[in-house]
Amino acid sequence: MTPAALRKLGALAQQVERRDLAALRLAQERVAALNAAQATLDSTQAALYADDSMIIGAAYGDWLRLEAARIAKALQKAERAVLAARGNAARAFARKQALRGLQEQAEAEELQTARRRAEQNGMPADR
Repeated sequence: MTPAALRKLGALAQQVERRDLAALRLAQERVAALNAAQATLDSTQAALYADDSMIIGAAYGDWLRLEAARIAKALQKAERAVLAARGNAARAFARKQALRGLQEQAEAEELQTARRRAEQNGMPADR
């Protein structure tokens, strides 16, 4: 491939990497929000049962368990999304690094070809 084509592919790989890093950041923020919701729910549950108000605790107990289960399920899903986004970001970074290496090789090869042509045409070597 030519260095120009590799530069275009490198720019596209850079955009993909930025997109994947943004998706990773959003997934991590979602996990943090769910962890905060879980902590709030735990403190609410502790407050309800600490006040010796078993009637209130009994009234909200079912809701607290359902909400805790909902948050736990969403948290598992969000953690899987973080792992997937982390893998996508790692692949995008590796792709970008590989394209950068290919581009450097292509530029070096193009420079050597230009030097060989210049020497064949009787021009002095520019080394």
